[in-house]
Amino acid sequence: QTYHFYGPLMMGMNAYNTAQAIGANCTFRRAALDGIGGHAAGLTEDMHTAMRLHAAGWKSIYAPVVVSRGLVPATLGAFYAQQLKWSRGAFDLLLHVYPKLFQRFSWRQRLHYLTLPLYFMSGVVSLIDFSVPALALALKEMPWHVSMGQFMLHLGPVMAFALLIRLCAQRWLREPHEAGLHLAGGLLRVSTWWVYTLGLVYALVNKRVPYLPTPKEGELRNEWLLCLPNLVLALACAAVGGYQLWQVNDQYTTFMALLSLWNAAILLAAVAMAQHQVVKDLLRAAAGRAPARRGVLALARRAAAARQLVVWRVRRAAVYVAGGLALFSALASSAYWAHQPVPTATKQWQRYVGAGLRTGAVLRPGALSPGFASAETTGSPDIIALNLAGGPMPYLRAADRRALSQQPALPMLSWPVTALQANGVSSQDLKAERRNLAKGPLLMRPLLTAPTASAYRDAWRQLVRRTSAVGYAADGWVWSPPCADSVARYFPGAGYVHWVAVDCTQPAAAADPAAFYAAFRRQQAGIMALHSKPVLLIVAKNSTKPMLDDVQKWSRRYPEIKAVIFDANNAAPPTPLAGAGPARRPRLAGPAPAMLRPMAP
Repeated sequence: QTYHFYGPLMMGMNAYNTAQAIGANCTFRRAALDGIGGHAAGLTEDMHTAMRLHAAGWKSIYAPVVVSRGLVPATLGAFYAQQLKWSRGAFDLLLHVYPKLFQRFSWRQRLHYLTLPLYFMSGVVSLIDFSVPALALALKEMPWHVSMGQFMLHLGPVMAFALLIRLCAQRWLREPHEAGLHLAGGLLRVSTWWVYTLGLVYALVNKRVPYLPTPKEGELRNEWLLCLPNLVLALACAAVGGYQLWQVNDQYTTFMALLSLWNAAILLAAVAMAQHQVVKDLLRAAAGRAPARRGVLALARRAAAARQLVVWRVRRAAVYVAGGLALFSALASSAYWAHQPVPTATKQWQRYVGAGLRTGAVLRPGALSPGFASAETTGSPDIIALNLAGGPMPYLRAADRRALSQQPALPMLSWPVTALQANGVSSQDLKAERRNLAKGPLLMRPLLTAPTASAYRDAWRQLVRRTSAVGYAADGWVWSPPCADSVARYFPGAGYVHWVAVDCTQPAAAADPAAFYAAFRRQQAGIMALHSKPVLLIVAKNSTKPMLDDVQKWSRRYPEIKAVIFDANNAAPPTPLAGAGPARRPRLAGPAPAMLRPMAP
């Protein structure tokens, strides 16, 4: 755990005139100690002494030469006692001594003594790391808004750089036999989260901790009681992760459940390390029989040889490996974003999304005219939402097609369709239907009904695949979950959905549309593939300006909301017409029905 401290960190402190006094072995000028009244008191008396010496204007020098060798804590109890003393003392210096000496420090020393005690905040950080996956699973909240690919692109380089830093730090002040990854040291630091957190709490409430020298020798025994916080947290993570992994089978929940189980495995490994007598008995049993002993020794020799070979080579080239990794990460990120499938319709929407929240209106077919201005919004809408009669695909009259082609707004077509129609439509019918639609980008929103969730997903995918094969590939697909409480079951997949539409005009949302969307959002949080999908709201038009102000507030709170459509009709959606073809499709007359209303499954 100390290679980075006695190597690069202390050399950096030497350059900043902040090299620390190490209580186990350091040398002082007698005049310097007399000038500050002798050694300072406290749990971290060496750091306190260094602070007073630097504040008095003395210079500290670090000599990277081994002049003595010390002992480390022999047991987990001794280690925890040492770390509690250090963390409590460091936080006490930060809270009570640092403010008094602040004016007498140089700016580098001010920065140093502000950040040095914060190492022990790693306890709180580790607790957050362990808690986030379990809380995300329990609360159905999104801890981040990235896809799986984005997450790995961020996490991979960070983990690799941490490993390279650990190996590179072993170039200084290391015994020949000590090279390696030292995973045990990492597990030991992680398992100390509750000790560091306790030290912070003790410092905040000013609870005294007795100064006791760290025992370097002791009886090796099992330390179950000291491992109780880690054991409880591990069992909690395992229970939540295992239950959610068994209950739900979507990508987001599976990933978070596996991450929670991984955290539990790390904590349990740290608990196992503390059972010294158990480990000793296992080693004795492995070495007791001749065949087992020979196998263990051979495996140990091969592992040591491989470790020396790999670690030595990587450590020597750590700087070059890190540079190559940074370049590779940048190129991989660029390639990832460059090859993301972005439909033309979504590109068309980028001029709206980039400029913030955009509005639209529900219009009835036949009401279009060039350059029209709708009463539903303040000025010309950005979106034209049209509800059409049921069938395999939407159908527009020639006059409506001509009017749409002359409008700057982006059309969104909504029509009811059954799973039977979606699965039974032929390529010839689809080609004929495509000629009956307006030219240019379109947003397609089928109101699909199916007897089961699996039939719904299959029908949606079939519809998107078949239409894309005959010229619909440039269109964006808008998905409205048919059941607000079963979003994960009906979601057809990220490759088949470009936008998510939420209807806030139905009776359940009339009292509090914001609360209605928040409830839907908790359902959406369970599907990681939906985190990067923009959301379109449909709201009832009462008084446009006040409602628009409310929606703008929602969009600031929920940044995924990119568009809102005002509906003044609030009527039931059109009924699917079984067997209706493009030639026999009836035309809509009268007011337009409301759109984006969830259909019964």
